[in-house]
Order: sequence, then structure tokens, then C-alpha cells
Amino acid sequence: METNEINVYSYNYPKGLMDGYVKIHLDSFCRWGKCFKGYGGCADRGPRFDDCEIWDVQKILAEIVKNLEKNPNARFFLETPNFFDPYKMTGENRYQFQEIMDKKIKAYLTIQTTPHDLINLLAHQYEVSIYPKDIRMSGIQEIWMGLESANRELRDKYSKPPFQNEHLLKIVKHLRQADIRCCSYLVVSSDDTDDTIAETVDFIKEMKPDKIFQFDLFHYVAGERYVDYKMMKQRMDDLVRYQEIFKKLEKEINKF
Repeated sequence: METNEINVYSYNYPKGLMDGYVKIHLDSFCRWGKCFKGYGGCADRGPRFDDCEIWDVQKILAEIVKNLEKNPNARFFLETPNFFDPYKMTGENRYQFQEIMDKKIKAYLTIQTTPHDLINLLAHQYEVSIYPKDIRMSGIQEIWMGLESANRELRDKYSKPPFQNEHLLKIVKHLRQADIRCCSYLVVSSDDTDDTIAETVDFIKEMKPDKIFQFDLFHYVAGERYVDYKMMKQRMDDLVRYQEIFKKLEKEINKF
């Protein structure tokens, strides 16, 4: 089986989201090249160990060291679709997740996860018990979360794992106390209205993320599920205006 290079850009992030970061691909593809080890699984979401490879932690560390020698101020994005996916932290998967957490890497590490899994992880709903200080001691200093919208009905339509906004606010407060930057990305959907956009803007201002990033609705290739193309054509003026509102919010948040 052919091995993927550790820095292959394998997950379809929107252009610009991780510009300036050294992207390190943690997961190996299965032999069909369709799923992530410990994430997508084959047909049943569970990884098949005879067909998949596991994280090579020593190789990951070597890649970090190599890049730090070139640039001591380098920031690293540990690329996997959801770093705190509970499937990575239970059963046979658990040791590889724990190994990378236990290394206490002395570098600026960034990861991506979902609000749902981060909230449940820190509420000790999973097999692994982790506190914000443990995350910070592992080297993780920045966490990106896909908020998409503050409106619960829209999130349900996107099939996002459910969470309560007030729970996210509480978790973000605890993470900040551990000196971890909390960042969010947003996306306008073809179902957004003036009210749902205002709801998201108000929530972002309350949450005060360290940075936000707006996915471009019209070029977000991986986000077809957010788009009803027939409705988008009918509401083009509104959707362009909504993107401009998020763009203004992005400038306000990211200037600090």
C-alpha cells in the first residue's frame, strides 16, 4: 500500500483558512483513498485495521522539528477532519490519540473539531477524561470550531452534531482561562434570513472568538449541503448582502 506524505493537503478546507500554517496530515487514507483512519471509516464508520494505517507519531514529531529548524515561530495545523472525534478516543483507537496528547509538543499547534464533540469531551462524556489545561499542555494553543450559524434550526438542516449555544460559551470561557485561542468559521446558507444572520452576528459578538473565517458560499465546493441552488438564484441579492455582513464582522473580530 502506498503511503501518503505527511504534509499532503488531504481535507477540502476552503482556500485561505489555514494560510500561514504548516499543515501536517495526521490521517492516512485507506487503500481505496476514500476515508480517514479513525474518522470516516469504511461502510460502517469504524476503521478496518487490516486496510488502514494509524498515526505515525514519530514521523509527525520529526516533521514538526524539521519545520521549527527552518522557522522557530512556525505554527502547525494538525490536519484531521475532527481532532476530538470520539471514535479516535475509544477502544483500539485510544492509544494513538493519547500518544500524541501525551507528547507535550513544544510548538504552536492548531486543531479543528466540532462544538458538539468539544463540549462533550470537556464535560467528560467520553472514555477519555481531558481538561482544558491538558489540551494546552499538549501544545494545542488554537482550536477552530465549525459554528456555521447560531441558529439551531439551520444547524439541524446542515446535519451538524447538535449543541446548545450557552454550552459553547461556557466551554470557550474555560479554554480561554487555559490560554487557548478559540476560533470559528461561518457560512451563509441559501436558507438564511435577516433574522438568522442577525442571530449569528449577535452570538459571535457575545462569544468573542479570537478569529473567524467566512466560507464563500459561491465557491465552497465541499459545502454543497448548505446550498439550495434554485433558492440561491432567487435570493442572490440577499445572499450577497449576508456575505458582506459576515465579511464586515470578520474584519472587526480579526483586527485585534
